[in-house]
Amino acid sequence: MSVPTEYTTAHSRLANFRNSILAELVGGRVKAGLDASHSGMQKYSSVIQSLSVTPYLFGEIQRKAIVLQLKGNTVGAGKIRQVRADYSLTEVEYPLQPPYSVPRRKLPQVDVFAYEALKDIELLDKTNIANLKSFVLAQTTSGFFADTPHIENAVYDYYEFIPQDKYRNGIVLTNPIGTYVKYHHVRGEYVCMYCELIEKGTLNKCIYIVDIIVDAVLYSDTNEELAVPVLFRNYAFLTPPDITYNVAGQRVPTGVKGVWACGGFSVPSQYGIPAVVSFGRVADDWDYEEPLGGRVWVNAFDVTMAVNDEEMGYTVPAVGTVTKVEATDSIDVVAYPNEGYEFLQWERNGIPVSNSSSMSYQVFRDTELKAVFARK
Repeated sequence: MSVPTEYTTAHSRLANFRNSILAELVGGRVKAGLDASHSGMQKYSSVIQSLSVTPYLFGEIQRKAIVLQLKGNTVGAGKIRQVRADYSLTEVEYPLQPPYSVPRRKLPQVDVFAYEALKDIELLDKTNIANLKSFVLAQTTSGFFADTPHIENAVYDYYEFIPQDKYRNGIVLTNPIGTYVKYHHVRGEYVCMYCELIEKGTLNKCIYIVDIIVDAVLYSDTNEELAVPVLFRNYAFLTPPDITYNVAGQRVPTGVKGVWACGGFSVPSQYGIPAVVSFGRVADDWDYEEPLGGRVWVNAFDVTMAVNDEEMGYTVPAVGTVTKVEATDSIDVVAYPNEGYEFLQWERNGIPVSNSSSMSYQVFRDTELKAVFARK
């Protein structure tokens, strides 16, 4: 597989930029009658050495995927990672590491790649949710939902998805599309990501769901394989309002259901030349084979009980109780007003969710359930 033109173009432009700076620094000093000797230029060494280009595998506008193949091994694809290419004036012995198939010699140090990889285990641990914060987001019109957004600007609110559980099942693609027709099965463990939001001015609970497979492998009847950094499918419960999913830097409306592949990977083309794809729809949906492998990991969340005023009423479980609830399970709660007071509503993390004094609440994240009372 050849290196993408986006990479070679960035490489060339950066090298030309560095050379231009060198020429202008030296030429300018000569014209000014200043010392342009090697020692005199050392002061600029640190400045020039710091020149770098930082493309991101999953970025935003004009950020491209970089896929390199070295000795048949793919480097830079399959994980979310930052790729950094540094250019310096120093010389080092090449090849850098044994075995040395050619005599070593000193060459300018260029193209030193560093990878910051998202380890698969980080999808499992709730304490590492931060690693996924920019990975899966709900993009909504500003002010549409009552929940406080995690990120916002003048136009949009962005909400994080929380990993709920992880499964390993045989997965079959439903109606694979175009280039992917022959790749109808998937290997990999998928993580279920949930985002629960309440429409402003209502008690309408909206649940948005993205299932994600990191380092997925699609394969055919003849065991031909296609490695995809990220494979995900989007859907929702309770027919909530249509919003936009932002998954690995790619935006998909919730109304456009399907299975999507992204991250920079090579697919065969009709001309026999591999094409590098950064994003595309793979199939209409996916289904599970029997027997199901079942859940291999589940998240758990703290539910804390509270009231607006303990003189007005109490709850079961009692105020201050912290209950550990497995993801997507429910907790039954009841609010009891004291004499002279009445129950108004339940609030989830400050957002009204029910007018009924008793309810069974499905848990998708750390939650405070507060019973709100008022004087009659």
